[in-house]
Amino acid sequence: MGRSGSSSIEMMLLLVVILFVYERTGMTVVAQNSPDQSARNPVNTTIGLVYGSRKTTVRGTPYFSYNGIPYATASRFQEPKPIARRDFATIAVTRPPLCPQWDQEKSRIQGKEEGCLHLSIFTRQPPGTTADVRTLPSPVLVVLVNDRFLAIPETSPDFFLDNQLVVVTVSYRVGVLGFLSTGDSYAPGNYGLLDLEMALEWIHANIQEFGGNPQHVTLLGHGAGAALVSHLLLNPRVTDMQMITGAITMSGSPLCPWAAPLTNPMNQTRLMAEALHCHDGEVHSMVECIRTQPWERIITKQKELYDRAPWSVPPLVAPVVDGGLRERATIPMEPLAALEWGNFTRQIPLISGVVTGEAAFLFTEMFQRELAEDVTQHPPSVIIEHMLPTVVKSVARFCNHADEIVALIRYFYFREIEPKNADGATQATIQVMSDLLYNECQQKWSSLYREKSGAEVYDYVFSYKGVHSTLDPLVEKLNGNSSNAIKMALRRSISHGDDLIYLFNNQLSSVDDREMQEEMTRMWSEFAKISSTPRPGWNSKQNYADFKNYLRIDRPSREERRYREEAISFLNYVMALSKTPEEESTNPHDVQEAEDQRYEMIMWILVGIAIFLFLAFIVAAVLFVRQKKKTTFVTR
Repeated sequence: MGRSGSSSIEMMLLLVVILFVYERTGMTVVAQNSPDQSARNPVNTTIGLVYGSRKTTVRGTPYFSYNGIPYATASRFQEPKPIARRDFATIAVTRPPLCPQWDQEKSRIQGKEEGCLHLSIFTRQPPGTTADVRTLPSPVLVVLVNDRFLAIPETSPDFFLDNQLVVVTVSYRVGVLGFLSTGDSYAPGNYGLLDLEMALEWIHANIQEFGGNPQHVTLLGHGAGAALVSHLLLNPRVTDMQMITGAITMSGSPLCPWAAPLTNPMNQTRLMAEALHCHDGEVHSMVECIRTQPWERIITKQKELYDRAPWSVPPLVAPVVDGGLRERATIPMEPLAALEWGNFTRQIPLISGVVTGEAAFLFTEMFQRELAEDVTQHPPSVIIEHMLPTVVKSVARFCNHADEIVALIRYFYFREIEPKNADGATQATIQVMSDLLYNECQQKWSSLYREKSGAEVYDYVFSYKGVHSTLDPLVEKLNGNSSNAIKMALRRSISHGDDLIYLFNNQLSSVDDREMQEEMTRMWSEFAKISSTPRPGWNSKQNYADFKNYLRIDRPSREERRYREEAISFLNYVMALSKTPEEESTNPHDVQEAEDQRYEMIMWILVGIAIFLFLAFIVAAVLFVRQKKKTTFVTR
């Protein structure tokens, strides 16, 4: 028999082995993605041998894909557990099922089961190469894109692979299944964050076998994913394990009102329990009832509750402070307190930023839901009169004196806009919402992180308008009665998620768009490689006294200063006016500092009084002596 026949027999035997493993483990193997030559050299990991497949990026770069490697197991509302080494191989050649979630874009449930704690690794390093011929390990980029703590959008590793990074994506629990909390030990919450910590431990232990450098791991988070990355940065237990060497937080931080830990998570949990008819009885019974519900029903009810108030703050689902609720706390204290306390043991560099029209997607959702039918029957000022109070009052920070604050904000943002100017009203409303929900909290996050950690921080504002936008499908859904001026204003906006197009979209046709994609992926990759200046001329906040510089990413990109400074200062002033005594910081450091300031003030008041009395005594003595001399002279 010829050589080709022998090779065919070898391949048939290999497929028989794979099918046997499939029968033993229930793993899915798709014919067109069956292991090729790369499968003959498996990767040895802590869970056993892992087989992958060979692929190429859209630019023709060959790489090896390992899809759906299990890193942990977990029961519902329980902490994840590591997977012990197994006596069978993992065939990681097909995309694993997502953790149960609602796909907003496709309007359907995604996921097949709750046993979904997998990660996928994409590397240019050939599998099974020996240590003496292996190239230097590559920096690792862990991608954590998340939509409102409810869903994990799919991303492509191609352009970061072209820049010689090892890319990792992680599947973890989201929504109610990932974050439900009763605020006590019955259901502490933050299961999705615990999953991420377990995934980082697995990556740290195994990534070198895939050609990655465990001492050079950068986390990239967007939206709610950026908030999760921030929580990991603020957790000393995670940073002390040296599993993170850099972080990129895009369009989100734990200080934003939609991402901040819930102060009373039982409110959201009771809503979910009522929807599932689990609200009778004590807390323990309620949790057990939810635990027994089919996950499909939980996701459906979660979607129904979300649709009632999709822009509510606090949101239906979010992390909680679990310090004191479990031994392995993921958020030991409020993020602002953690930042102000400044208990940082390592200086981890950070890129952080926003796009210019962050809230355009939220404006469009609200407009379509509330005003699309009426806008032609009323002047554009109806946008201001209706949407502005809704947004301002939904931000929990403004629960006190809301009407007065709405009036202040209306004057500050809209004082120069004519009542019939639909374009101006739209842009100003988007700007208010962006400042309230993204810009102010992002600036506070990056400034405090730099100040307290001493790390280098690189701020950016993305303002490039390309051919595509995340707003496109939303604007298309606006019915014909909507004002054309409003549609045009939305089409000019650069919305939340538009920057992701230039990191993960494989189908850009415009030359300018592709050049922006090249610039974005190169900057992010350079940062991941060296944890330092991503681009010549982009200076970190550490190099400036007032920390107001940022990079405006556009064509061309350029360094600017003081982004939205006047508006942010105004909002900080308004928030200070609306703050209640209960909202004052309980950080022991703050309390002690306040006490010290009081004692210092009292001391200086007493010193001032003493100096005044002393001077008064001197003046009185001088006057007395002069008067006495005058009297003596007259007597003589």
